[in-house]
Amino acid sequence: MKVHGELGPKGKKLLELIIAEIARGRFVARQPETFLKYGEVLKLLRIASNGPAGQQLMREGLRELSSWTRENPAVPKMDGLIVDEEKNLPGRGFVRTHCAKTADWRNWWLEETQRAIEFDEYQQILSGTKIKYPEIAPGGSSMSEPTGKVDYRKVITAEPGKRGGRPCIRGMRIAVADVLGWLASGMSNDEILSDFPELTRNDILACLAFAAAREQHSLTLAA
Repeated sequence: MKVHGELGPKGKKLLELIIAEIARGRFVARQPETFLKYGEVLKLLRIASNGPAGQQLMREGLRELSSWTRENPAVPKMDGLIVDEEKNLPGRGFVRTHCAKTADWRNWWLEETQRAIEFDEYQQILSGTKIKYPEIAPGGSSMSEPTGKVDYRKVITAEPGKRGGRPCIRGMRIAVADVLGWLASGMSNDEILSDFPELTRNDILACLAFAAAREQHSLTLAA
């Protein structure tokens, strides 16, 4: 299946989480009480709670995923599998963007989520999805790219207010310093990836490349 448009790293991570929950049989069609809850998703993504869970999740990938599914009508609206904790209903944003013109939106939503649960082309979607990795935000590193195949600038990001503006990995709350600390404590790459499945080997290499460039930059300044 061909898909259109780019999905940001947060949206991609949320998509992978939903697909994993479908694969393990978590959802029951037309039973919203079995759907993912906003706060639960934040915990599964290891994102610290900061305000209303629904609003925070919109910033952490749900808005990206919703926009991307609108661009791809053949893809089921799997973002409807994430609901409010108390009402077991999708947020107003889902209704407004996906089914505002549908008279019986609740039935449409349940039909669409059933289609998402029964969909069998997710692996094709993942292999065909273009991922847009953000460049390092203003105020981040301006160092030259180190030699080697890993371009850390496509992986390492810095956002004001997130981890105090420290360099992090792909918009997540895992800082470069965290990875370097784990490596320094003796953890192997495999152990890190096992404990933090949202990371990849390329992420670890990018952290090392970033650290090497920073050290080189410091030595240049000292000289």
